[in-house]
Amino acid sequence: MRYKKLLEVKEDGDRVYFAFFKNNEQKIIALPKSRASNKAIYAGNDYSNLKLTTGETAKIMLDSLMRSAIKNHPKFICCDSRIQKLLNG
Repeated sequence: MRYKKLLEVKEDGDRVYFAFFKNNEQKIIALPKSRASNKAIYAGNDYSNLKLTTGETAKIMLDSLMRSAIKNHPKFICCDSRIQKLLNG
């Protein structure tokens, strides 16, 4: 039996990156931290090619299991409060 990584979390000074792996496909969502000057959300399949997205599009892109994983991860507390409300609602 092979173990596959389902979630990978990285961060930099402005964002927390949640990467989900399913069937060798990667989905990444980059959420702004509370102190970030740029509060935009980015998403995509490759860290080097993330595109600007709206909060509603990001919410649709994430299934309920992904949203639950993000909301229950300790790094979610670092994210901007508006993002937390969006994903909790």
